[in-house]
Amino acid sequence: MDPITFGDSRLRVTLSQTDKALALQLEDRVNGKLWGPVPLMTIEVHDKALRTEDLCTKYQVHRTEPLPDGVHIVAGVAQYQVLVGLWIRVIDGELSLMFSPAEVYERTPAMYRVFAVDLLPGMMRASAGNGGKILLPINTGVIVDPANKPERRDAFLIYGEQERWELVP
Repeated sequence: MDPITFGDSRLRVTLSQTDKALALQLEDRVNGKLWGPVPLMTIEVHDKALRTEDLCTKYQVHRTEPLPDGVHIVAGVAQYQVLVGLWIRVIDGELSLMFSPAEVYERTPAMYRVFAVDLLPGMMRASAGNGGKILLPINTGVIVDPANKPERRDAFLIYGEQERWELVP
């Protein structure tokens, strides 16, 4: 697949094919800063028979549909027979990613379920020594300095989890 480039006068997005996945790079056209390339997404699939989750970093791109301000992508993991759709657009100089639950296709839901889709993993990575800060969405917000801290990848739900929604007040 040839690289796909789109954007406006303030932001340019480049999607390129890597080893059985897509990578995204952002360019701020105002100040020349580049972010990425980082993986476009990872897909976490639950195997009901084995009761395990597999983090799929490689997937097949089934369709790319150009849009006036972006692209619509459908990609999936053949081993688990799952597909996901993703809309990537640049609107008024801002990146917009839309992942709709209606575009999660599970051909064998009795066996495999999509548990999570992580969009742009690593895009907001902060490393020690570069003077960066991280704002964590805990209570009213916590600012963390990554200097002198071990590298860590964490995934958690911002608003918590409720197993039985009928018990929510």
